[in-house]
Amino acid sequence: MKIAFIQKRTYEKIGVHQISGCLKNANKDFIIDIFIEELEPNFYDKIATFKPDFVLYSLFIGEESFVLEAFSKIKEFLPQVKTIIGGPFTLVFPEIAKRDEVDFVIRGDGEYSLPLFFKLYEDKKSLHEVPGIYFIQEDGTLFKNDNIRLTSDLKNIPDPDRDLYYKYESLRNQDTKGFIASRGCPYNCTYCYNAELKKFYTESYWRLRDQEAVLREIEYVKNKYGLKWVHFHDGTFNSSIEWLKSFLVEYKKRGLPPFLCNCRVENINEESVSLMKQAGCERITFGIQSGNQYIREDISGRHMPDKQIEDAFALCKKYNIRVGADIIFGWPGETMEQAMDTINMCRKIKPDTCHSNVLIPYPGLWITKRAIKEGFLEHEPTFKEIRELDSNKSLIKQKNIRLLINMDKLFNYLIQFPFIEKFFKFLLHLPPNKFFKFLKNLHLLKRSLKYDSDDFLSSLKIIRNYIQHYNDA
Repeated sequence: MKIAFIQKRTYEKIGVHQISGCLKNANKDFIIDIFIEELEPNFYDKIATFKPDFVLYSLFIGEESFVLEAFSKIKEFLPQVKTIIGGPFTLVFPEIAKRDEVDFVIRGDGEYSLPLFFKLYEDKKSLHEVPGIYFIQEDGTLFKNDNIRLTSDLKNIPDPDRDLYYKYESLRNQDTKGFIASRGCPYNCTYCYNAELKKFYTESYWRLRDQEAVLREIEYVKNKYGLKWVHFHDGTFNSSIEWLKSFLVEYKKRGLPPFLCNCRVENINEESVSLMKQAGCERITFGIQSGNQYIREDISGRHMPDKQIEDAFALCKKYNIRVGADIIFGWPGETMEQAMDTINMCRKIKPDTCHSNVLIPYPGLWITKRAIKEGFLEHEPTFKEIRELDSNKSLIKQKNIRLLINMDKLFNYLIQFPFIEKFFKFLLHLPPNKFFKFLKNLHLLKRSLKYDSDDFLSSLKIIRNYIQHYNDA
């Protein structure tokens, strides 16, 4: 059987690594490949030549249009192919199973469900027992199995298929490659889908991987493909201090590459920061979201006093670990004074990097429901409305929203140049524009040059792509 994963953008989906590893472990005869539209000049021709029996897509929010269009086109020249959608988005949007382009949706974790699906399909047995499966039956009715499976024990699943994506030179040669040490999140931020996804399970949604499996995966990639930086994509790398401490000791012992990670200030202490430095931590990013205590606690659901934030940043600086801050502007009801609290806090804690965004009120989230209740949204946004947003727009309705959008774009400059604050406040009153977007992400260009470039030519390519992106915007 031939199985093709497809996607639009050039990056590695860690869930695809894992599913491919499970499928290959379940059946050695499976032939599995991946096709990325951005990297394939003849995307559909390549898929046609491969002749898959199944085409799979791990769906994230905002990707629905691409996957439906791609499935439709693939079925035109491969009418017998079957299409499957999985991924976290299926939990909140199972209705996609009703689309003609989609043959099967499998909700929940796929490590058990997908191998079972293929075994039953090959044996021509009923698919009804596959956990989380949705599909249109021959009589035209939608079958639903809402017994959604969660992979509780991560210790016994096969290693991820790290070879899958590396047929592409641009991914294979990247200095920085991503890994995860856990799944889910133990926190309940009001603007994040993790708080909603955990409601689908009775088991703990936050799970830690086996330390040896994580270390083995990193060593494999380092030895086979080369690895200058490890980027842990976990939402919170330090959720379990005890797990982290023993992991860091072994990480250092094995001499693995320097790493980047995301942490919570609540769990930072001197011992863990010292161990992270010894193990090779190069940068920690903290989600601060707002410098205003009321917005942090009452609106975003992040219960962190100012002093806790200040102490965490000071500790990182003491141990010479670069430290970043993630910020959100455009909260429902946010005033300019509250937004300036964020600027002033960042001036005080002096992060090495700052990244901000304008709030997106996704359907079903607590923050979205609150915004509707308080009159900052007229209705729950559709995924189409979310998809059509750009960073110079917001769905939040309030008088100062354009100022907050511009503050997002000029955020780094307001922090770095307090002596010309009056000039920047004048700029905030201009209409949101492409030039401000260009200015905002110059720090991301700098970051890409540090972590994604290993020679002069690759640096030029990153700079060219950056300029081209904003010329086209």
